[in-house]
Amino acid sequence: MSTYYLQKGFCYFKFKFNPSIIAEIKAIEGRRYNSQTKEWYVETSLINNGKIKAIIDGYGFELNEKPSLLGEKLDESVTNSIREEEEKEGIEEIKKDIAKLGLGITPRPFQYKGIFYMSVWGNMILGDDCGLGKTLQTIFTAELNNWFPCVVVCPASTNYQWGEKWREANPNRIVSVIESPKTDNWDADVVIVKCTSLAKSDGEIIKYGKEVKNVIPKYPELLRGWKYCVLDEIHFFKEKSAGRSQIAKKIADKSEIVLGLSGTLVLNRTKEIINPLILTKQFTKLFGTWQKFVERYCNATKTPFGWNTNGSSNLMELNSILKANCYLRREKSEVRKDQPPIQETYY
Repeated sequence: MSTYYLQKGFCYFKFKFNPSIIAEIKAIEGRRYNSQTKEWYVETSLINNGKIKAIIDGYGFELNEKPSLLGEKLDESVTNSIREEEEKEGIEEIKKDIAKLGLGITPRPFQYKGIFYMSVWGNMILGDDCGLGKTLQTIFTAELNNWFPCVVVCPASTNYQWGEKWREANPNRIVSVIESPKTDNWDADVVIVKCTSLAKSDGEIIKYGKEVKNVIPKYPELLRGWKYCVLDEIHFFKEKSAGRSQIAKKIADKSEIVLGLSGTLVLNRTKEIINPLILTKQFTKLFGTWQKFVERYCNATKTPFGWNTNGSSNLMELNSILKANCYLRREKSEVRKDQPPIQETYY
């Protein structure tokens, strides 16, 4: 049974794992999670009350007039950290819900965990090792939560692979791989675009992440507003000033949920993670300002030519914060028993 109660200016929600409810609560500014009582809570205000009422009415929440005493102990840390028993319970629910969808593909056992975290966290980075099925986990998550319309920004070498995989999973899903103005379908459920031709300036397509000013999208439809934005190989957008990064930021800003995929999130320097975290709407919430981040984690030093941010510091702390809030990675060695034999696919 889903219940709620009001206490000291907050509305508390307690319910069985439901990705849709979690997504709506997380859309409310300032929402928090109490890990002691497994309750989400939101401050009651003129701005929030309409959203709170919509959740209560839309999901049949019943008023609990006798909340637990633990409810008075607010966990003030804004965190998405999930306890082990919550994870197990959520994964079991995910398995049941995906089975009901009747998709053409079944997730591998270890992939349910990825789907669970993507469903709960929403804005995050999935950093699984190459070959563990980041594409399929993304597809399952979108189908499970009905996160459409969805835009996938990916390398040119994988755009048709994305299309084929999505059609294999759900033949009824309308998928459009953007290639030619004559055949492009921007009204499709899933729109797949190459990251190498996102931006243009003065009528010219910008490739290779060139830094330019006055960047505009090659396709104006990219800024239509999306439920789900998937940035495949999000480390391609590490340079904030690059043309494609500027357009990726505009797309992300107009999307409700942003997912980054990368098996090699940081190639050389810690600062490379800053823009991916900005794109997935996590940077400011977790770290505040650029200055605070580079001083704490990039060993930033002041020079006559400006700040040197090429270093690294407090990496264990940084790793812990990311893993507790917005980053999931598994190595092949961790899930070896659940992996299939080597498969080769040609497109």
